[in-house]
Amino acid sequence: MRYDIRNESKDVDIYIYDEIGSHDVNAKSFIEELKKYKGKPLNIHINSLGGEVFDGMAIANAIKQHQGETRSYVEGIAASIATIVVLAADKVYMSENSLFMIHNAWGGSMGEANDLRKQADVLEKISNEIANTYVKKTNLPVDRVKEMMQEETWLNAEEAKEIGFVDEITEAIKVAAKYDVSEFKNITESKIKSILNIKTKKEMAKSEKTLVEKLKALFNESENINNLEEEEMEQEEEEKIEDAEEMPDWYKKTYEELKERVQNLEDAVADLKADKENAKALSGELSDKIGELETANDTIVNMGREISKLNATPTNVEASGDPHLITKKEKVDPNTEAYNQLAELIKNKVN
Repeated sequence: MRYDIRNESKDVDIYIYDEIGSHDVNAKSFIEELKKYKGKPLNIHINSLGGEVFDGMAIANAIKQHQGETRSYVEGIAASIATIVVLAADKVYMSENSLFMIHNAWGGSMGEANDLRKQADVLEKISNEIANTYVKKTNLPVDRVKEMMQEETWLNAEEAKEIGFVDEITEAIKVAAKYDVSEFKNITESKIKSILNIKTKKEMAKSEKTLVEKLKALFNESENINNLEEEEMEQEEEEKIEDAEEMPDWYKKTYEELKERVQNLEDAVADLKADKENAKALSGELSDKIGELETANDTIVNMGREISKLNATPTNVEASGDPHLITKKEKVDPNTEAYNQLAELIKNKVN
């Protein structure tokens, strides 16, 4: 089992954040280490899926026998034999976003049938011992406890407190949600993540309260700044008045004349700006009027043309006689004409 013991104050903090009985540290070394802190209060922080049954029971017994107050804190998951370590403390705390799981003892064995029967008997005895521990803490009937163990029961903080496994529920804490739960039957890694990453109502209310306090502080700071600025402005005005009262008469007169001239110049500039804006407006109106005038002029010209057509006198054309056809004299080739005349002369002689 990998653990961490910190003795930084009057209390001793023990962190069991791994599988019990694994790695290089066993229950024996843990117990030897614990003897150094005899009489000191213990805070035992648990985030474990369980592990070796006998190591867990040995650690639990050492915690029970410790001469000093003991408090255990479930900070993520306390499953299987890790629950026995948790319940060994005088008082049990569980964060809102944690899980508590109980089940029957299990284990593997090799050998003949008699060996396996012996292993089954041992596991049954271990389960009975674990059930008795749960009964003492919760005061539930032993049959009910064994039924829950048989079903592999997972409980959230509220359920664990209601049954009696937990004495008090603490605020949610940030917990790493990476667990190998493949060997269990009633839980999944995604379900664990959804429970461990819950942001509780208390946290939300606390965050909202903190935000409101920050806004109030910011508002008060802004209000103070505004008040300070107003005070500075009033002080400047008072200083100006005091300075003016201390000025000699000739200086006051010159100052007033200059102030009046400056004011006149500012008024003149304002008038020029106004005139410029008015000129722009008049220029726009003038452009519109010119356009309307050009349109009207085109309309008048077109209407004049139409009127001229209506007032025009028609011209009557009469024929002086019947029309006659004009025969176009075709041009005859000289050789052809001479041939025709010769043919006509021969014709006449023969007749």
